[in-house]
Amino acid sequence: MPVPKLWSKLEDAGDVTSPQLGTGGALVGSPTYEAAKFNNGIHSDIDNEGCTFPTAPNNINNDKGTIEFWAKMHYTQTDGDHHWIFAFYEVDYGGIELFFNKSVGGFKVQVVSGGSTVVYIETTGMTWNVNDLLHFGVTWDREGNDIGGGKTLLLKVNDVEEASSTDTWDTDTVNANLYIGIRHYGTLHSDMTIDNIKTFDTCKIDFSDRNDEEFLYSGPIINSDIKWYRSVNWNEGNSHGGNINLSSEIISNELGNIFDNVIDEERIMGTTEYRKIYVYLDKEVVLFNLKLWIDQSALSPDDEISICTGGVTKEDTQEDAKNYEYISPASFAEAVVLGNLAQSDYFPIWTRRIVSPYAVPWHHSTFKLLVGF
Repeated sequence: MPVPKLWSKLEDAGDVTSPQLGTGGALVGSPTYEAAKFNNGIHSDIDNEGCTFPTAPNNINNDKGTIEFWAKMHYTQTDGDHHWIFAFYEVDYGGIELFFNKSVGGFKVQVVSGGSTVVYIETTGMTWNVNDLLHFGVTWDREGNDIGGGKTLLLKVNDVEEASSTDTWDTDTVNANLYIGIRHYGTLHSDMTIDNIKTFDTCKIDFSDRNDEEFLYSGPIINSDIKWYRSVNWNEGNSHGGNINLSSEIISNELGNIFDNVIDEERIMGTTEYRKIYVYLDKEVVLFNLKLWIDQSALSPDDEISICTGGVTKEDTQEDAKNYEYISPASFAEAVVLGNLAQSDYFPIWTRRIVSPYAVPWHHSTFKLLVGF
C-alpha cells in the first residue's frame, strides 16, 4: 500500500496542528471530538466549525491524488440539507470537493478548474442509517492513466465503487487549503464525525486496508533502504550546499570520508570545514522519529565532528551554515530527532569538521553517521 503524504487521526486538536504525517493545519471554530471508527473523530455540526490543512506542503493538487477517511453519519439519504465533507478550491483556481447533495440523496465529487465545475460524479441508490460508519475513498487522475479503464475520477464507499468518470480536465493551480467538515466558505457543515484522514499524491484504488487505523508495508528495513546523497553544489566555499543531488549518492561506507585528507597547512593552522548531505528513504514505509548520531571512535584526536539539523533548509548554503549551532550526539540515547521520514523524502544535514591547530601529522578523519528509530 502507498504511504500517505498527510495522515491525521483527527482525535483531538493536537492531531490537526501536529498530524501523524505531513504538515499540520488549524482549527476552524470550536469543533467537538466524538467516537467514530477507531477512537474519536472531528465533528462539525454547525457552520464555521471544522479544520483545515495546507495543500502545497502536503502535495495535494487537482492533477492526481487520493483522500480517504471514515465518517460516522448523523443523517440519512433523505436529509434536506447539503453537507460539505471536504473541499480544496478557491474561486478562479482549481480544486476538488466532496459533499452530500440533497437534490439526489447521494454524494457528489466535483472537480473545479478556473472557478467552474468541469467534471463531477454522483452516487445513486445508496442507503444508510444514522450512526452508520462509512469509509470514503476519492481518487483522481486528470489524464486517466493510473486508476484503470481510463477513469479520471473515482468514488468508493466501503471499498465499493459507487461513481466514476472518464472525462479529463486541464491542470490548474490550487490556491486553497484542504477544508475538512465544512466548505471553504465555512458554510454547509458536514454533520458527520470524520476520522483518520489520509491523503496521497498517487492513485490509491484498493482500500482493503481501511480497517487498519495506520497503514501497512511489507518487509523489514535494511541498510540499503536508507541512502545518503551529496548536495547540488559540492565545491568548497560559501556556495557549498543547496538542494539534494539525486545523481550523487554517497555509498554508506564512504560516509565517514566526506571530508578531504588534512593537509599540512590545515594541520598547522587549524581549519573548519562544512559538508551538506542528505539522508533519503528508498522504501514504501515511514520511519517515525528517525534519529541521528555520530560514532567518532576512529576519529583523529585533534578533530571534532558535529552536526546541525535544526533550522536547516534544502536551499541554504555554507554561508548560512556557519551561523548554525552544532552538536555531537555520541549515542542513540543522545541522538537528535530528525522527524518522520517517508518514502522518497529526505532530510538535509550539515556536518562540520574542526581540525585543531598543530594537529598530529598527516591524518585522515574517519567517523560514522548513524540513524535509527
